[in-house]
Amino acid sequence: MDRSIDNLYLLRRIEEATAFYSRSYSNRYSNWKRIRTICNLFGMELKLRAKPGQCIKVLEIGCGDGWLVYKLKTLFDDGFCLDFTGIDISGLDIDFANKRKEYFDHKNCDFKVMDVQSLSFMPEEFDIIISSEVMEHIEEPKNFLASVYGILKKDGLIILTTPQLDGSVLVKSIRSVSRLLRIRIDRVREKMESASVNKKERPLSRFSSSGGKTGAGLDHVSVHSVSEWKKMFSETGFKTVCIRGAGGMLFGTPFLYEYRVFFALTMIADAFLEPLPFSYIFSENLLFGIRKKL
Repeated sequence: MDRSIDNLYLLRRIEEATAFYSRSYSNRYSNWKRIRTICNLFGMELKLRAKPGQCIKVLEIGCGDGWLVYKLKTLFDDGFCLDFTGIDISGLDIDFANKRKEYFDHKNCDFKVMDVQSLSFMPEEFDIIISSEVMEHIEEPKNFLASVYGILKKDGLIILTTPQLDGSVLVKSIRSVSRLLRIRIDRVREKMESASVNKKERPLSRFSSSGGKTGAGLDHVSVHSVSEWKKMFSETGFKTVCIRGAGGMLFGTPFLYEYRVFFALTMIADAFLEPLPFSYIFSENLLFGIRKKL
């Protein structure tokens, strides 16, 4: 049987339909919190930078199909003069973003195919740069930080999100207890995932950015601790101005499908812990606000 599909949009849809994490409600919660945290910090920065008659230039690195840019336009276009640029290595995603722009006649947003490790912009062109779930895919993140430093205006802000090394405090605790009890969590996870995704479909499903035929980029190759990231930021000329949790306490694995009461308790705890200054230690994902030093 011929399984070839020429329509890349259709192929992408098939890949996404077979991937477990696109259907995981716990993963959707983590994504919701990540976007909420980005939007909150973005809004605070707009209030600091807004000046009469001056547009704020925003770059999103790794924009995918542009959905975050369009989300930010929905929230802030009416109150501020904003000029968005989105870049991504995936031509398919950028094509979709531009088709949406054309269909709805969106203004002040531009989308380009560009490798994050070969940025081609003018020096000090942008006021705010957003890079969400990108850093962990870059083999040399310090080189990337040096590149974005050059295209960011003095005192400009970068909003970064990335997974936390070894997970949240809860994940580390579970791992420690499992070692004491001699339980192999990785085997339990593999068994649950094999029951969640058809074995014929899994090799071609988009479990990661490089998992499917229409995916782009690397797997997670640069996941670091908070102290390692802060040191890297400082060495490339940035000051860390805030660190926040940008995800749930547990990533959206099949385990949480089976024990949703446990997941519900983590959501309640997450809501109470979120206002605390050290709450990021309870999060699977981190958000950094880093400012270019004057």
